[in-house]
Amino acid sequence: MAHSDAFIRLVSWRAHVPERQARELSGATMLTLAEQITGGEARHLASVLPAEIAPPLVPPEDVAQKFGVAEFVR
Repeated sequence: MAHSDAFIRLVSWRAHVPERQARELSGATMLTLAEQITGGEARHLASVLPAEIAPPLVPPEDVAQKFGVAEFVR
């Protein structure tokens, strides 16, 4: 049994919902958490969650906008 399956079963049991709904709720929860915690917190949480559950926490690339010195000074 994959760790993500066990995680979803636990969410399903605790929330008293079917596993399919537990999977959807878990994904939505991770997306909401990602909006509210720092990047470091998200990476830490992702490191302790099953790999299939964690992706919504950490964006695939850095979201900071890059700009040059001249733009910074302006």
